[in-house]
Amino acid sequence: SKIDTKLTGAWQAAGGTDDHDTIIALVRPWDAHTYFLQYIDTEKKDGGEKTSILHFKAWLTKIGDATFITAETLDNTEYAFGLDDDKSKMFWIVGRVELKGDTLKLRLVDEKSSIVKDLATREKLEAAIKAQADNDELYKKETLTFKKIAKENEKTVEDAMKQLHVGL
Repeated sequence: SKIDTKLTGAWQAAGGTDDHDTIIALVRPWDAHTYFLQYIDTEKKDGGEKTSILHFKAWLTKIGDATFITAETLDNTEYAFGLDDDKSKMFWIVGRVELKGDTLKLRLVDEKSSIVKDLATREKLEAAIKAQADNDELYKKETLTFKKIAKENEKTVEDAMKQLHVGL
């Protein structure tokens, strides 16, 4: 893996999603191979507003002609208190990334898809994804479309971070 500097920056999901009004992804290089990803989600419901943040270590992988991002959560306590045999608390998000100009499309791999659900090793998963990268059955139905947030709109990011008491 190596980073693509075009992915670095602040991205806002176009139009939100069914349950979420604002989704912002902050992507910054961690090193030459990985990113630090902050996923900010604001939901307005029943007259109130709830904002949450998830932190990930993320990396890109080329499989055939497609580029995938894998994001490993950093918001678990296993490393603070020791790893155990229960891996159910750990999760990764994997999705196909298509970047064109200031638009980023993300198609999440559906872990319940018959293509990957019974595969237990990285090698088997990678082979199945490579063979089926263009098969719609591999992905969740919804494609997330993000637009890069321009510098003149940085208040959108600042406001979300203030609600979370994150940043300076």
